[in-house]
Amino acid sequence: MRNQLAQRGHNKQGRHHLRQVGLSYVLDGDHGLSLCHLVYHGNITDGEEFSTSLARKLGMLDRTQIAHDTVTLVFDKGAAALANTVQSEEAGVGWISALPWNQTPVLFTRARGGTTAAV
Repeated sequence: MRNQLAQRGHNKQGRHHLRQVGLSYVLDGDHGLSLCHLVYHGNITDGEEFSTSLARKLGMLDRTQIAHDTVTLVFDKGAAALANTVQSEEAGVGWISALPWNQTPVLFTRARGGTTAAV
């Protein structure tokens, strides 16, 4: 039986002919232990999967009584979109992202030298 998760999709290395899966995982920051992982279809972009993945992660945090404000999400530009950043803020989790400047939330402003600073 063929795995239904592995699908052809966008590949950063240009290998679009290969079947792949998406992977999101939560690690304990103190010990590097895996708390959970989510595997999703390879033809779904990280940005599209973000809402579903975030909801599942928040559910895991709630079930294990881990406070949202103790968590920092790290996502690359594949998931970097204003809507995903706003969802992270609304969920009460911290985030680090490669968010392009033109998608930065209103609560941020451009500082000298091309960096961002909270207002």
